[in-house]
Amino acid sequence: GPASSGGTQLPAGEASSLGEANSAAAAVRDLHEKWKNNASGFLGWVASKLPGTDASRYENRANVAAQIVGSYLEGGKLMEQDLIRYKAMLPHAGELAETARQKMDALVSMVANRQKGQKAALAGAGFNVSGIPNASVTFTPGGK
Repeated sequence: GPASSGGTQLPAGEASSLGEANSAAAAVRDLHEKWKNNASGFLGWVASKLPGTDASRYENRANVAAQIVGSYLEGGKLMEQDLIRYKAMLPHAGELAETARQKMDALVSMVANRQKGQKAALAGAGFNVSGIPNASVTFTPGGK
């Protein structure tokens, strides 16, 4: 039935998909923290080549983040070449802090824009999307 603040209640699948945008944005934010602490600067690049270091673990986390963000942006279907493309959009170990930040900002914008489009389409179809928070991230500056 109609939700209390007007409009039809969102079907569970749609609510889940909109929520995935927030998970994707959070994955990028968490990855940024890991990058700052473990993979920034030249030593981060060197360490990323050594197994078992924080920087090499960062690379593994970047793969996971690329999957979360990519599958949201692609609507769930992620092929190997998509994964490679999204991984390239994330900062790699040793990248300049400014470049890393720009890459992450760009990815979060893509996520937020897709979610905004989904919400607008659902609202236009008469669904109540007011309870879904907008995907966004505040990055804390840093990096070596």
